[in-house]
Amino acid sequence: GGAGGGAGGGRAPDGLQTAAVVLVSPSEAAASSAAGCAALVGAVAFCAGAGARGIWLYEPGGALKERGFQERFRKALRSQTGGGASVCCLQGGRALPPGGASSSERGHPVVYLASAEDGTEPAAEAAALLAQAACMGGLMGGGEPGLAVEKRVNRAIGHTCGPQACEEVDLILVVGDVLTLAGFPPWLTRSSEIHHLAGLSELSEHKLKRTLARYYGTAQRLGA
Repeated sequence: GGAGGGAGGGRAPDGLQTAAVVLVSPSEAAASSAAGCAALVGAVAFCAGAGARGIWLYEPGGALKERGFQERFRKALRSQTGGGASVCCLQGGRALPPGGASSSERGHPVVYLASAEDGTEPAAEAAALLAQAACMGGLMGGGEPGLAVEKRVNRAIGHTCGPQACEEVDLILVVGDVLTLAGFPPWLTRSSEIHHLAGLSELSEHKLKRTLARYYGTAQRLGA
């Protein structure tokens, strides 16, 4: 099922721009296998075909950043998408290589391989920047409203990690036994629709089509 939206009014989501697959136990252990890699490539290709230009693959322990997985994943993704998508392995929230994130500006999907460090390190660095601004009288002393503070937080995160770190995710697929975001960057999830899938086998085209239909059928209120 999904989280977010509701039956009491609201409107359907806009087109899918960003999506994420969050792997939790036991799916995280199986992700680096050949079958797991194929399932993730299929999910990325599906999301890209549905219009997503930013696609996050997140596993808290960093298994998706291992060289062996990256090589298999990149090769399989090129084969399935014809080389139309680029892959950025994040490190502390920063896209590596740095130029890879600009592919989305050219209309090509970008896949971000992320782990728990990409949710903690940017937040810590942003907090340090904000604390420095506060000490200099540039934040707290002015009595800024919440929205202005939020914009400063986003700028601080964007300053340390690049613009991709501030693009909120439209649809999050949590894959595993438990519905948890497992440390996925929380500032990306404010308006996300979250759907729970029991395992990697549910990243099939048939299941993903049903999930996407539920996403577009959600009545989002977004705090209204």
